[in-house]
Amino acid sequence: MPNFRTKYTLFSRYVILGHMENDQIHIMSTSHVVIWIIVALIIGGGIWFGFLREENPFPIDSRDTITSWELTNIYADNPEGAQRVKENIQRFKEEIGKKENTEYELYVSIANEYRLLGDGKQSYNYLQKALAVDNDRTSVAWHNIGIVLRDLGAIHSARTALRSAYEIQPLPTYKMAYERFLAEYFPDEQLLSPAEGDVSDTQTTTDN
Repeated sequence: MPNFRTKYTLFSRYVILGHMENDQIHIMSTSHVVIWIIVALIIGGGIWFGFLREENPFPIDSRDTITSWELTNIYADNPEGAQRVKENIQRFKEEIGKKENTEYELYVSIANEYRLLGDGKQSYNYLQKALAVDNDRTSVAWHNIGIVLRDLGAIHSARTALRSAYEIQPLPTYKMAYERFLAEYFPDEQLLSPAEGDVSDTQTTTDN
């Protein structure tokens, strides 16, 4: 039978081990918390980045500086016409989510109306929304945002947008817009070549 000293020693070792075990559990728990925090930050960051990318699928090129978002307001001297445009904007917004028109079409339409009012910022924002819906199948939003950015002086951004419009849908309209833009703002840059998807009519010949 162990004496008092032995009992005390055993008790002390038990308490110390208990503290060690508790410390280890505490350390393990803390480590797990830290790991979960890191994982949460990574996941949260990814979600936030995806959200920003969805809301802003085509950011302004870092080489461009937009000093003013104002465009020419063709209804500046026509309050009745401006009111009709505003009513169109409201009507289009109310149709979002309904089945009559796609969101893409409505966003593009709203952007066009804002452009008529000279509101470049809102036009850009709604074209961004359209690109968030479709940025790899249809070129209307790419073309329009390129024109808006051109008029705002963001020529590098405009070049990218107009090139994207032509690359996605190589139609004569988009080809002409891109080539005219290059001729005016980047005259030293080579225009589109047939190897890049020239859509001009070609004749086929048959060897006899």
